[in-house]
Order: sequence, then C-alpha cells, then structure tokens
Amino acid sequence: MFDRLVEQRWAVVAVLSDRTVTKLQDARILELKDEYWQLMEDTQPVLSALKCATTVMSAEKDVSISNTYPVTFGNIHLMRSEGDGPRLIEFKTKVRSPLIQRMNIEAGEFVSFAPMISSMLNPRHKHLGFLTPTQRLAANVKLVELGEAVGTDRAAIQQAGGVEAALSDTGEGSANTEVATSQSSAMAQLLGDHYTTQCEAGIEAELQNFLRETPPPLNCTPTDWWKVNGIRFPALAKLARRYLCIPATSVPSERVFSAAGLTVTRLRSRLTPDHVDMLLFLNKNQ
Repeated sequence: MFDRLVEQRWAVVAVLSDRTVTKLQDARILELKDEYWQLMEDTQPVLSALKCATTVMSAEKDVSISNTYPVTFGNIHLMRSEGDGPRLIEFKTKVRSPLIQRMNIEAGEFVSFAPMISSMLNPRHKHLGFLTPTQRLAANVKLVELGEAVGTDRAAIQQAGGVEAALSDTGEGSANTEVATSQSSAMAQLLGDHYTTQCEAGIEAELQNFLRETPPPLNCTPTDWWKVNGIRFPALAKLARRYLCIPATSVPSERVFSAAGLTVTRLRSRLTPDHVDMLLFLNKNQ
C-alpha cells in the first residue's frame, strides 16, 4: 500500500487540490501532511523487507528453516542506520525486539534448536556472521557432537548389516561372499590394511574443511550444493538431510488444506478419499 501511495503521491495531491474533483471539506480530511509522506518513504524499505522475509520463510521448495536466524538477525533493513529519524528507529526497534525475544539467542541451549543447526548446515550461512565468536564456537561444538552421534549410528548399522549378511549367506550367496572376500584380501595384501583408514577423517576435521571452504553465493540452492559435495562431508551430509527438510512455518501444510478445499467441491462430491490423496499428491509434486 505504501509503495503505491508513494509512487502516486503527486497524482493524489493534484486530485485533492482540484476543487472541481474534490470538495474542500473532503480534501481537508483526506490530505496527508508532508511528515506522513516522509514517514511512508522511510518505512517502505523495512516493510518491503518484512514482506520478502515472509515469502522466503513460507517457501515450500527451499530449505526455509535454515533461513530463520540469518533473516532475523542479519536483515540489514532492520538495523539502525545513520540517516534514520526517531520514528523510524522506534519502528525498527519495535519490530526487531519481539523477534529477538522469540528467537531467544541469548539462551545457552539455543545451539540445540533445529533452526540454528540447520543454519550451520546451510553452506550459505555456515559462517554464522550474526553470532558472537563465543556463540559460534558453541555452535561448532554442538555440530561435532551431532556428527559423532551420526558416525556411531552409521557404524552400528553397518555392523548389524554385516552380521545379518553372515547369518543369511547360504549356497550361491556364500560363494559370492567368498569371491568378494578373496578380492578384498588381495587388495589388502597389495595396498595394506591401513590404506583406507589413512584417508578417513574425523568429524572435527570434516567440519573444519567444511567451514574453510568459501561459502557459495546466496542464489545457490543448498540441496544442490549438498548433492554435489555430500560425498566429501558424509557425516554432515547425513545431518543436512535430517535437518534441512524441516519447514520453517506451517504455511505449506495450510496450503495443502486450501488445495483440498479447491479439489473437493459440491460438483466433485463422489471423489473417494484415496482419489483425493492422489490428486493432492500430484498437485504438490508436479
């Protein structure tokens, strides 16, 4: 609304000042003072930024949860600037204060929140520029703990898979296993038993390599980045698959209900629940 008013300011003033179009009594009610026009021009960028942030956080096909903290604390339009007037400063403060309070970034356990972990796993936000050095260190320590837990789970799964395979091997399967074992033994004889372990790195080294790399541009899609680089950071890639899929808001689920309301109408009342599920699935995955 402010965008449109500021754009059409002089047209609005001309209409209000034309007595053949607007009566004097109406003009006195509708006319805006210069300070009001200035206030609209000053708050316009902040309101536009809030609208953009709402759109970003409500996205369905983006890793929206990882943008929660960067958008809240790194939004340049909510920070105080030199040319800001007292009213604009007050407006920015009233917008920013409840957001900071809700995000609760001063709490010691904030590094365990899913939005913060997702921000650390987003290659665009991994530098965590909106945190203090102490908070960044705590966030990295938490990520190492999660990575170590993922490595433990993965080792247990591999061990269970090996036991299951050993118990189920019979006949032709046993023969195939013996061939694979002999080939593996030959490679171990040629290259040594420690050939693979020399190339393996712990989660701390993996995290340091991840942080050392230059962040991709902001127009890079994190899922595409992990699809290419996930093989180099296996533990972090598993964490990324676990956390980046979380939606930041309930808007996507609410859109499903809206789509269902447009699909199931009185003219299509004979649709079965299974068919409705299929139609909604196709609608949201086209």
